[in-house]
Amino acid sequence: MWAEQLVDQLNSIGAGLRDVWVADTEFYGGDGDVPHPVCSVFHNPITKPTVRQFYEVEGPYPPCPVNFGETTLFVAFAAQAELMTFIQLEWGMPQRILDLFIEWRHLNNEEFRHRKMKAVRERPGPFSLLGACSHYVIHVQSADHKDEMRRLVLHGHPYTPEDRELILAYCEENVRETTLLAEKMWAEIPDLRAAVFRGASARGFAWARTIGIPIDLPILERLKQHWSGVLVAIGAGVQQEFPVFLPGSADISPTLWREFLQKRGLLDKWLKTKGGKNGAKPQPKRDKKTLSRYPDFHDLREYVTMRSCTKLGLGFKVGKDGRSRCHFRDFGAVTSRCTPSTKEYVIAGGSPAFRHLVKPPDGEILVEMDWSSQEVWIAAYLSGDPAMKRMLAHGDPYVSFGAMAKLLPPDATKRPEKSPYWEADPELARLHSSIRNRLKAVALGVLYGKTAYTIAAEEGMTLEEAKRLLKIHRRLFPTFWNWIAGVVSEAPATRRIATKFGWTRQLLPRKERKQHLDEDGRVKDLRNSLQNFPMQSHGAEMLRLALTYAADESVPICAPLHDAIFAVAPADREEQVIESLKACMGRASRAVIGVEVPVEVEVTRYPDRYVSEKKPNAVKTWQAMMSALEQIENGEATPTSQASGFQPRLDMGESDSESEAGMVSGNFGYNDLMTGTSAAEPQKRKHQWNYQS
Repeated sequence: MWAEQLVDQLNSIGAGLRDVWVADTEFYGGDGDVPHPVCSVFHNPITKPTVRQFYEVEGPYPPCPVNFGETTLFVAFAAQAELMTFIQLEWGMPQRILDLFIEWRHLNNEEFRHRKMKAVRERPGPFSLLGACSHYVIHVQSADHKDEMRRLVLHGHPYTPEDRELILAYCEENVRETTLLAEKMWAEIPDLRAAVFRGASARGFAWARTIGIPIDLPILERLKQHWSGVLVAIGAGVQQEFPVFLPGSADISPTLWREFLQKRGLLDKWLKTKGGKNGAKPQPKRDKKTLSRYPDFHDLREYVTMRSCTKLGLGFKVGKDGRSRCHFRDFGAVTSRCTPSTKEYVIAGGSPAFRHLVKPPDGEILVEMDWSSQEVWIAAYLSGDPAMKRMLAHGDPYVSFGAMAKLLPPDATKRPEKSPYWEADPELARLHSSIRNRLKAVALGVLYGKTAYTIAAEEGMTLEEAKRLLKIHRRLFPTFWNWIAGVVSEAPATRRIATKFGWTRQLLPRKERKQHLDEDGRVKDLRNSLQNFPMQSHGAEMLRLALTYAADESVPICAPLHDAIFAVAPADREEQVIESLKACMGRASRAVIGVEVPVEVEVTRYPDRYVSEKKPNAVKTWQAMMSALEQIENGEATPTSQASGFQPRLDMGESDSESEAGMVSGNFGYNDLMTGTSAAEPQKRKHQWNYQS
């Protein structure tokens, strides 16, 4: 009955559905490998049949037993796993998807509830199938039973006839639990159309994880073997500059840390903890966020960041084919941005230096394509500010900002050496570049709710200069400021904030928020996170749409990163891949804000490594890594006493997390993701080139 009601409700808004299939698959494979299919079970809650299939080690695989077309709603919990398995079975991917994991995550998208659920370490976790079923009082098999069955599955082929029956029964149990969860849960989903729209993004993430990021596996294995020694070498210069570490250790001594700050006259001003139990005194903080407030402590902050991500060694997940694959944790933040683990994700693995491990093999290329000034474009077109739109229409938006403010000539440039004034007056060209960078800090800072004090501290300008630039921004872009003020004031009143596409953050009333104090005993201010939400959340929507379009067109995407998408392809397909991905990203930005946001393209060709131009000091860190590695391998240094002369200026970049925030909802068109014109035929989604050697 519930399935018929679900179909009727979706059909009332034009879905055109006839069937519902709930599915689960079982597979095995090592970290970073593509899944090796073991079995699948499908159940139709309308017509009641259940279809079970078990797969041989090398195939051939049977045809898909169900229709994946636009008349079928595919239901799963965390559908990416099933979709990756379907790709290996050469079935293509479902067109209409209701992912119960995404919707369970969405129903709990309140900052403190989300944080509390993520912090749970016991099994089953709140965001697991068992955790969701427990909430709805659905009887499920125990976590121990599921662990035992997963171990059996992961054993791999060959399986005995008894094993096969046990595995199929286990898979069918998961389908039964998912079906019962869908029955309990579907009526609580506030917008089913938006839910199916969100579910489609599983196609993009599954496809990218299947392709995988090309890695220099020999270098990675060498680094893994000697990582403890290499890390000592990287930290040698930092430990000399900051004598706060325990002898022979990379851990900071609380006593030495306090003394260090005291000697420099910083202790009284430094942020401190609230104090512990039994009368423990407040201690000066040394976390990454606190260290980032002080430019002189940048190297220490980055070393601490790097070490925290590699305490157990280099844990990047790389398959036997030399491709790195990890879960991108889509919808991981309250804004719905991806939050991949820096311990597993090589492109964001604590330090940009690790990106040198990304290297296309002989005969292939790696393409990075990112939206230029994406957040500013989103702000301009969501707010409808005509002046901000004009600023974006004339090349570099930050130079245009300066020209509108009469602080820069229209032909100023980001790089002084590219300036038309460079030969006649290099100092003037440098001054233009410096002003441009400060204007960029203001233009982006207002999107994060930064104050003049924060901008001045981060950019090294005076407080008065920061205040003056913020005042100019308010004068030039009044429509934006009126709009964002409305967003920030309306959200606490309605206790919700959402994107055009329905991703909603719930807000607690102030009385309940008072129960959640920060370390300084204050109620967290919502203003900054609410002010930033429209840009971050719509940027996430834009990325997911582009990934989905690319997957449907079989563009060989291999990873997302904030506002960028990576693809890997044969060298002779470079132009085709670039044009196809550019079209997908342009189409996505038009769907979200109504205009095509320009993109920047960077191509890495064999034998080069991927190194972002925005992280030049990462090259120095990588060189220090390689020098230390060679010394260790040549017996010239030991893991505890090597390379004291290495003093790299560490510049490992910011983390890819964003503020967790909240926007007023509105109507929208789901375009062809809901009408079916974007889905490729199953055979089109097969690998056009061999990425599974």
